[in-house]
This record gives sequence, structure tokens and C-alpha cells, in this order.
Amino acid sequence: MIGLVVAGFALTAVAAEDVSPLRSDPYSSDENPPAIDAAKKRGAVTAAKDIASGTFRILTWGEPTPPPAQTPVDDATGFRIHDLGTCGTSGPFLAELIAYNDAMREWHRTHKRAKDSK
Repeated sequence: MIGLVVAGFALTAVAAEDVSPLRSDPYSSDENPPAIDAAKKRGAVTAAKDIASGTFRILTWGEPTPPPAQTPVDDATGFRIHDLGTCGTSGPFLAELIAYNDAMREWHRTHKRAKDSK
């Protein structure tokens, strides 16, 4: 019984990482500046929460998903690439995605430099 509970928890944790962290609608027609600014802030905040919880990834969209045996990684950071599986490119969606990835890359850049200088 305990083994089932532990296994269920592990599967839930893995599945949670595979869910899109973005809240913007990839097909939204709301392209006004306040919507874009709000999306940028959400992306940075979401990345900070993921970093704090130890979830490091770079988000992509509209790209083919590799076979399950492969785990693609970002060349610059070594972080796992998470394909969101959408072709939508609304302004808020892209602004949130770019802000998220920028925060992840900035964290990597500053922490890698600190680690390399020791």
C-alpha cells in the first residue's frame, strides 16, 4: 500500500512538470500593451517559482516532440526543453514565454559564473 502511494506521488510530480506553466492563451486576440506587460510579469514570476522549487527548463512551442527515449536539452544552459505542443503565437503568450526563458537563462548565467569563479 505504501509503495503505491509513493509511486503515485512520483508520477504526479513528473506529470506536473510536463504541464505548461504559462497562463496566457496562445490563440488570444488581446494584443494591447497592458496584456503584454502583465504576461511578461507572469512569465518572470512563474520562472522564479520554478527555480525556487528546483524545476529548470526552457520552453518551446510549435516544434516536433522527440521520441520519448530522447530528452532534449538547451545547448546554452543544459536545462531540459519543454515543448508546449502549441502553434499559437499570441502576443501575451510569446511575451510570457520569452520572459520565462529569459529568467531561466539569467539564473543560469549568474549562478554558473558564481560557481565557475570558485
